[in-house]
Amino acid sequence: MAASGGHWASLAELKKLGQAQLIPGVMDGTATTFRGGILPVIPLAQAKGTSIQWNETAYDRRARNADIGDTLTWVDNVTYTQRETELKTIYDQTPLNKMVASIYDTVNNYEAQQLIELTGSMVRRVEDQLIYGDATYGTKQFDGLHAWAEIQSGNLDIDEGEGALSLANMRSLRDAMKGGIDAWLTSYEIGARFDELMEIGVGSNMPLTSLARGLDEFGKPILLYAGVPIVRSDYMVAEQANTGVGSNERQKNSSGTSQYSILAVKFGQVMSGQPGLTLGFGGDNNALGQPFRMERFDKLEDFDAAGLRLTGYFGLMAGGPFSVGRIYDITDAAITA
Repeated sequence: MAASGGHWASLAELKKLGQAQLIPGVMDGTATTFRGGILPVIPLAQAKGTSIQWNETAYDRRARNADIGDTLTWVDNVTYTQRETELKTIYDQTPLNKMVASIYDTVNNYEAQQLIELTGSMVRRVEDQLIYGDATYGTKQFDGLHAWAEIQSGNLDIDEGEGALSLANMRSLRDAMKGGIDAWLTSYEIGARFDELMEIGVGSNMPLTSLARGLDEFGKPILLYAGVPIVRSDYMVAEQANTGVGSNERQKNSSGTSQYSILAVKFGQVMSGQPGLTLGFGGDNNALGQPFRMERFDKLEDFDAAGLRLTGYFGLMAGGPFSVGRIYDITDAAITA
């Protein structure tokens, strides 16, 4: 009997009379399915201009003591530090080739699929900028978490010195974050070190009462340090040692030993006077209340195609000095006491 099962000379001849079944939609077969983004949880605020400004108290005014009958003096000493975030454009666009609909009979909606892919591209860019954006040293970027943490001092900005993460430094950062911490944000490499710590400890005399297992909002296991979830993020990547400390932005690793960071983040609606992190957005889409604006072009010049564009204008606000802290230049090694 022939390989086709009979009648046809080969299976290849049989296949000429049929076609494969195409499953609708597109599976993500790339490495761009990122986990641990903060866009779903960070408060949003609309901006009417090209930037957003707010004030921080720069003087800790204190009441004074006096005896009864003393002359009471007037003291003028309150000053403010004005902060500002400039909105930066993030966009992606693609042609919608007109030959597709007329030539190919498909179960997929060509334009809808491209919109899905553009949206994913926008989300990934915003999430990356929320971590590594730097308006001072970067190009056309807004300040991200590293840039806001860099302006802090003391235990709010700790250099691990290209060594293993120290729990003593985490305790110091935790105590320095006076408004509390909503999440520890770190890479999967350092997250795995917490797993290691949970499983084997740091020596026989090291109780791990500050590290516990819990469940996230989807019922998935998650580790907590001092009652705060340790969020592993694909957007927190291997970094270049000794960068992001005053002379350049925090850079992704390009040479030498990979270094990592852990960020302590506190969310809050700055527009309502709350300390914490808020993502400001603006542009012509304000009336819609949507961070991304979609625009369709019926015809592109010199192309037999329409066009699809997504645009957003973003800036990260840190309402007060206790919105974000960090420990940086951490080596991928066993966590120490």
